[in-house]
Amino acid sequence: LVVVHRENRLEAMLGFAAIYPIAFVLSAVQMLPGMDAAAESVRGGGTPYEFAAMFSFPPENAATFLVPWFFGKIPDGWYWGRCYLWEMNLFAGLGLTLLALYGLAGLGSRAWRWIAILAFVFLLAVGSHSPLHRWLYDYLPGFESFRGSSKFGFFGGMFIALLAGVGAQRLMLSARPHLWVAAGAGTVAAFLAVFAWWLGTAGGGRWIGATI
Repeated sequence: LVVVHRENRLEAMLGFAAIYPIAFVLSAVQMLPGMDAAAESVRGGGTPYEFAAMFSFPPENAATFLVPWFFGKIPDGWYWGRCYLWEMNLFAGLGLTLLALYGLAGLGSRAWRWIAILAFVFLLAVGSHSPLHRWLYDYLPGFESFRGSSKFGFFGGMFIALLAGVGAQRLMLSARPHLWVAAGAGTVAAFLAVFAWWLGTAGGGRWIGATI
């Protein structure tokens, strides 16, 4: 958008196009030896798809976004989710989530860009649970050398933190914050409390046993 609205578009486009080559030249002293060493590693020629698909983020672990110990705690000696909890936990908390939603609501027509970015990052994180992973493995050079797609969730967390910052600023500058912010916080908190109580009942125990 900066390039489009500039008077001298050619100069702006050339400057934008030069960002990545200049960055590569500046980091060449580290990048080139790193690429040479990576070519000699066990993953230099790519890995089998079964290996690359390991540690993809399980979609059901999205529940950890609001409830970090939904699938159990490692210190308590039990965890009934898939893979490793420390790689499959997206916890942000109710407060941060509501601030991010409040910030997103204030972006108007620009909100779809953030939604698209977050959706794309989530698709990358779920890895083999999405058809996109196989396509990237087959056609994107270098992608076949990596595993642990769940780590893409870290980038999603960065975008959510930015949105939360936007929401916090909007909340501070607003003379009368929208009522739905408080109502949403109370509703979600009440739901989580009821759900946590239900998990401790016989019905919740049977559900956990069936899921395990």
